[in-house]
Amino acid sequence: MGGSGDKELTQNYDFNKRVVADVNVYAQWLVNEEPITMYTIRYEDGTDNEAVFNTQSYTVASGSSTPLFIGTPTREGYTFMGWNPELQTTVSRNMTYRAQWQMNDGTPNPIDPITPVEPPQP
Repeated sequence: MGGSGDKELTQNYDFNKRVVADVNVYAQWLVNEEPITMYTIRYEDGTDNEAVFNTQSYTVASGSSTPLFIGTPTREGYTFMGWNPELQTTVSRNMTYRAQWQMNDGTPNPIDPITPVEPPQP
């Protein structure tokens, strides 16, 4: 910001200089840019006692598309059900997404039932 003594704005005007004749001063303006807010997006495995995958962390500008998890979350004996909270399309704050797991049905195939025996009549 300031003033210039020429239309091309190549010379800064010295406002401390004594004015002895008519003077044209041309305004110079700076663009007032908004600061860019950065946020951290994390993907965690959602477990407390085992390491399923390494946490993925990204630092991105507010308003950017939410970065996607790289790879496919897998855990032995479980099915990946998605992220909690649900993924947002754009980044507006720091977020931690935790993997949600459902235990696979580990029930063995049932054995053919035995034909019931009628109890004796009293």
